[in-house]
Amino acid sequence: MTPQELLGAQRTVYVLAEKPGTTGTAAKQYWYLELGGLHQEQLKSSVALLRKQKLKGTKTEPEKRTLKSKGLQDSLARALGAKSYDDWLENEQPKIIALLAEHGMTEPTDLIKWVYPPGLVGVLKARQVSDRLFNSGHNRPQRIFTGVGSHLFAPSGYGRLDIDQIAGRSMFEDTERYEFCRERSDEVLLRAVDMRGSHGPEFIDLTGRALMLNSVSEYVGCIYNMLGDN
Repeated sequence: MTPQELLGAQRTVYVLAEKPGTTGTAAKQYWYLELGGLHQEQLKSSVALLRKQKLKGTKTEPEKRTLKSKGLQDSLARALGAKSYDDWLENEQPKIIALLAEHGMTEPTDLIKWVYPPGLVGVLKARQVSDRLFNSGHNRPQRIFTGVGSHLFAPSGYGRLDIDQIAGRSMFEDTERYEFCRERSDEVLLRAVDMRGSHGPEFIDLTGRALMLNSVSEYVGCIYNMLGDN
C-alpha cells in the first residue's frame, strides 16, 4: 500500500482554512476545502479543486489573491497543525507515517465507526468526537473509545436464552441473570461461533461478564462510546 493510499480519508472531510492575503481585514475569512487525505498530494489536490471551483467567478485582484496555490497550500497545512506546506511535507507528514507504522496501522480505517455496535447505539458523528476531544471542559484525553477494533458485541444471537440454558433453569428477571453471570464474570461460559459480518474472528469465548453484556447491549452499549482516560 502506498503512503497516499494509507493516508487517504475514509469519510468525506472538509477543512476550514484561512483565506490567503486577508490578514489585514477586520475579521478572518475562510475557505472550506474538501480533503481527500493527509498525504501531500491530497493537500495539493484539495487546493486545485477549490481553485477550479472558485476562479471562474473571481474578478478582482483581492479575490484572486485568496486563491493563490502556494498561499492556499500553506493555509491548509496550518489548519492541520503545521507551520506551512513545506513544514507539513518535511516534518508533520513523516511523523504521521511513522506513528502508523509504530502501531501496526496498515489499513485505512474510519476511526469513529463501530463495526459491531451494540443494540440501539447510533453511529458517532465527527462533531461529537471533536467536541469530546476539544470542547468537553476537561483535560484533553490521550485516548477515547469509539468501538473501532472492538469485538465485544461481534457475537450474533447470544443472550438471555443462553444464560438460562447454561444455568439449567428459566429466569424471569434480568437481575437473576446478572447475579448468575456476576458470580462467573471471568469464567468462560460458552464459545460464540456465529458472528456479525464477515470480518470478525472465527470464535469468541464469552465469559459471564461478556455474555451478560451481549444480553443487554441495547441498555449498556451507549456507555462505552467516547469513554476516555480523563
